[in-house]
Amino acid sequence: MPLTSINPALPDASSCPASNWEQGDYSLSFVNFPTIDGMDGNVPEVSVDDVVGCVLVTQTCDIANDAPGKEYVTICPLVRIAPQNLEYIRTGRTPGAALLENPPEPDVVVDLGRMTSLHKSILNDMPRVQGFSTDAGRMKFAQALERKFGRFAFPDAFNDRILAKIRERILSAHSKENSDKGKAYRSIKTARVAALPGWEATGKKEVVFYFVLEHEGIREASKLEISEVLKDHMDKLVWPDGFSPASPPYFIYTTDEMTASEWLASQPIDWDFISYAGRVVG
Repeated sequence: MPLTSINPALPDASSCPASNWEQGDYSLSFVNFPTIDGMDGNVPEVSVDDVVGCVLVTQTCDIANDAPGKEYVTICPLVRIAPQNLEYIRTGRTPGAALLENPPEPDVVVDLGRMTSLHKSILNDMPRVQGFSTDAGRMKFAQALERKFGRFAFPDAFNDRILAKIRERILSAHSKENSDKGKAYRSIKTARVAALPGWEATGKKEVVFYFVLEHEGIREASKLEISEVLKDHMDKLVWPDGFSPASPPYFIYTTDEMTASEWLASQPIDWDFISYAGRVVG
C-alpha cells in the first residue's frame, strides 16, 4: 500500500516536483519551527519557535525521487548564535550545528538538534536560496550530518577516561601554532580505534589506535615527530578497568598503507575539530 493512502488528501510525490532543491538549500519564509514540548493525554502539545528560516537536510537524490512513499523531506531550523559559539562550529568542536557556504547572515547556522518533516508540495511555494556553491561545501555539510547522527557509541568508561583526555590534549596542542605537538596533530587527517576481541566482549579488551596522515604535501611534521608526540600523550593515559592498550598501542598510516580490514574493524574517532580546523566552509 502506498504511504499516500494514509492521508489521501495529500498529493503524491509525483505531483509535486522538487527537483530544483538540493540538500543544504534553505528558505527564509519558514520562520516558525514546530516542537513537541509535552503531551496532553495522548495528544502532543506543539509549540512554535521563532527561527531565521529552514534548511533542507534530505539527500538530494531523495528530494528528486517521486516514487510512492517519498512524499516528505526533512528540514532543520536556521538559528542565530553568539560569535564564540560560531567559532566552535567553524573549527568542528561541536556536532550540534553545521555551517552553510552561503548563509543569510554570518552568525546564522543550521541547528542539527531539531528536525521535522515537510511535504514536498510545500517546497514549490517556498522561495529557495542555494546554501552551497561548491561540491566541497556540500560534502562538508553531508559530513556534518553524518558526524551528528552516525557517531559510534563507545563505552562510557573508555569515552570519558581515554577519548576525552586525548581530545583535551589535542585541543591544547592545536592552539599552539608553532609547537611541535600542534604541527604533529595537524598532520593527522583522521583517527580510528578498534577493541580486541570487540567493544561488547566480556572481560578485558585491548585497544589499538590508527592515525591516518594527511597528504605528504600538507603535513607539518614527519612520521617520527608525530610518533613521538603520540607516545608522549599515550603514555600518560590512565586506563579504566576492562581496557588496556594493545602492543603496539597505535599505528601511523598513510591512506595507502591502512588495509580495508583494519578500516572496517575500527570505528572513527571524532577528529573533525582537528582535520577541519581552518578549512571549514563559512
